[in-house]
Amino acid sequence: MATTQMLLTPYDVWLFRDSRPFTAGDDHTASGAFPPMPTVLQGALRTAWLTGNALGVTLQSYLTQAESPARAILGAPGDEALPDASWMKGPFLAETRPTGARLWFPAPANLDCVGGTLLPQPKAELAASSMADGLLPIGAQNGADRCWAPRYLAEEGMAAYLAGHPVPADTVKAEADLLHRETRTGIALQEARAGVVNKVVQEGRLWSVEFIRLQPGYGLALETNLPGLATAPRRLAKLGGEGKAAQVAVTTFTVPPAPALTNPKCLLLYLATPALFCSGTHTGWRPEDWTAVGMPPGAQLVGYLPAPGTVTFGGWDLARRAPRPNRRGVPAGTVYFFECQEPLTPTAYQTLVDTRHNKPLPGPLATVGAGITLLGGWSHV
Repeated sequence: MATTQMLLTPYDVWLFRDSRPFTAGDDHTASGAFPPMPTVLQGALRTAWLTGNALGVTLQSYLTQAESPARAILGAPGDEALPDASWMKGPFLAETRPTGARLWFPAPANLDCVGGTLLPQPKAELAASSMADGLLPIGAQNGADRCWAPRYLAEEGMAAYLAGHPVPADTVKAEADLLHRETRTGIALQEARAGVVNKVVQEGRLWSVEFIRLQPGYGLALETNLPGLATAPRRLAKLGGEGKAAQVAVTTFTVPPAPALTNPKCLLLYLATPALFCSGTHTGWRPEDWTAVGMPPGAQLVGYLPAPGTVTFGGWDLARRAPRPNRRGVPAGTVYFFECQEPLTPTAYQTLVDTRHNKPLPGPLATVGAGITLLGGWSHV
């Protein structure tokens, strides 16, 4: 099947837990994570394709037969990544419209409270010991403060942001305007004895879980390219914890294009999905070598502003039937600022756009949609 864009909409609430252990008796609170990790969508759609017989094989044969043709498209059970020719992008929060989906992105970390942007300060105004690693402090010309509340930016606002233009106020929404976090509390009961239901509670087994309820008309959008898959997934998928139902439909959406640069020496990379940087022994908040991931030679990282909060990549290993090890990632909304030694030529910039815009940064989960970057420009405060 060719590249397909899909929209998953909830029938009720969804449960996307963070990757912290939730062992009975050890902890009683499970926080909700939204948007969900790309691996959550990977697993849900893989199961939907297999149980819907879209590949002509059963889920059981996929799990037990090493020569199953489904493994060449979806990867083997337990694989986090997809085979080289297959990929997924997303998920993105999306608003349903008759003409397709309207994407909403986690607000960039440097978007201030009044729609302006916080940017690296000029080197001439800094003391020599102002920042470690050669990074510049981030500031605002209008003196506005950084906004720490979760917000989302519509695709039109993202296009303005990437181009370095003022962001229209009606393209920015607080998380509470798009979704509601519902906390549900329960308590474990003692096991039944001799076939008689026991309604006596277990001491110390109180639990509380945070569910996500999207506003009507919103869902999750993603794009897939799975060569050899001849049909779309079944129209009903089980998504996240407790297998909550999601309707799957084919749709269309557009990621904002890379802008024309007003300053061909200053570039920024915005993380549209969480990233996992892991190469050998290197893990951290950035790739080990920016040139190796497509940034131009001579482009120096001069600023970095992480999105609020933390993300942890974990999940369930289908082959081992055990949890995966937790790995600290970088949250969506994080922004990296670069300054080139020489202005980029139009040809060099187009090469960069083809390499980095709406593309994942190389990493162990790149093929399932982790680390999708959007390219933009900036100018000193």
